[in-house]
Amino acid sequence: MSAFSSVDAFLEYLDSAGVAYEVHAHQPVGGAEHSAATTASPPERMVKTLAFKLPGQRWVLAALRAFDRLAYGELAKFCDVRRAELRAADQAAIERELGFQIGGVGPTALADNVMIAFDAAVLDIGIIYCGYGRADRTLAIDARALCEVVNGRRGRFARPGQRSPGH
Repeated sequence: MSAFSSVDAFLEYLDSAGVAYEVHAHQPVGGAEHSAATTASPPERMVKTLAFKLPGQRWVLAALRAFDRLAYGELAKFCDVRRAELRAADQAAIERELGFQIGGVGPTALADNVMIAFDAAVLDIGIIYCGYGRADRTLAIDARALCEVVNGRRGRFARPGQRSPGH
């Protein structure tokens, strides 16, 4: 379960830690392509977070650039599990156990059973735009500051992607 009873509690946590951020309101989104079309976030600074269940009721939230592709085997190695043990979490579990709306999943859950993993490329962006629990809000925050405040781990588990034509 998330350490926060609401997504606004995460913002209070950032405030108490002295971490600068901005929140951008927009129409609810679902997925990187839809986010790029719906929000005013610069696409090269957008970060998606993929949620996975691991053995022992553990989670990993993997943050990577929005148009990169996940290298599942590399993430499994990073998490010290077999590839078969890395299971994409279903929407109901994400909402129930992490408190995130679909379209609002972000590298922002603070709980003992949640590892937050940042692909190294994300940490080189500077200000990123990511979810923090709500599908109609985007968090703008320095990637390294976010990684530090959530005790994130840095790894390499993404393959460069490209935006689809017309976006």
